[in-house]
Amino acid sequence: MPSLDPTDVFPQRNLPGPAEPWGREVEKRINELKTSYKITEQELQGLNRALASQFSNLSRQIDRMVETTVLTTSTQSFSNVVGPVWGTEWTASKPSWATQALVASTTISYVSGSMTGGIQGYVFAGTSLFSGDPPSTARTVLGFYIDSGGVSPLEQSPQVVEMIGVDGESLQTLYLRPSSARSSSGSGSVSVLLSATVTWF
Repeated sequence: MPSLDPTDVFPQRNLPGPAEPWGREVEKRINELKTSYKITEQELQGLNRALASQFSNLSRQIDRMVETTVLTTSTQSFSNVVGPVWGTEWTASKPSWATQALVASTTISYVSGSMTGGIQGYVFAGTSLFSGDPPSTARTVLGFYIDSGGVSPLEQSPQVVEMIGVDGESLQTLYLRPSSARSSSGSGSVSVLLSATVTWF
C-alpha cells in the first residue's frame, strides 16, 4: 500500500453531480491527513534534534568527567584539645559546565609531631563556608582518629555534592574542612596531609 506523501497532488475532481458532495468530503479528509502528517513530521524532526543535542551534551560531560578528576590536598595540624575545633578550609574550583562533584578517595596521612591521648575528627565537603555545626548541605567524606599510635582513617565515604544553590544558581567552589575533638585526655599535636579526589560531572 503506498504511503501518504503530503506533497502529493491529486487530479481535479470530475465526479458526476450527485457524487460531488462525497468527493469534496473525501478530499477534505485527505487534506486534513496531509496537514496532520506534516505537523507530526515536523514535531519528530524537532524531537530528534533535541535528543541529538542532549546526547551530544551527555557525551561531552562523560568525556570531561574523565578529564577533570583532580586531586586536592591540604596540610593540617590537630591538637589534643576539648573541641570541637575546625581545621583549615581548602577548596576546589568547578568547571563552568559541571553541576555536581563526586568527592572520593579521601585520605589522611601522618606528616610530623606526636600526641598522647587521642582525638577523633571528620572531613566535610560542601558548597559554602562553614563553621560551628556543618550545614545540612555538607557531606561527611572521611572520619579519622589520631593518638600516640599514629593516624588512622575510620571511614571513607564517597559523596556527591550538588553545585546548585537554593535559588537554582550555579555554585563555583567546593569547600572541604576538617573538624576534631578530644576523645581521651592528653596533649601534643600532629600534622597530617589530607587529600581528596574530586570528579566533576
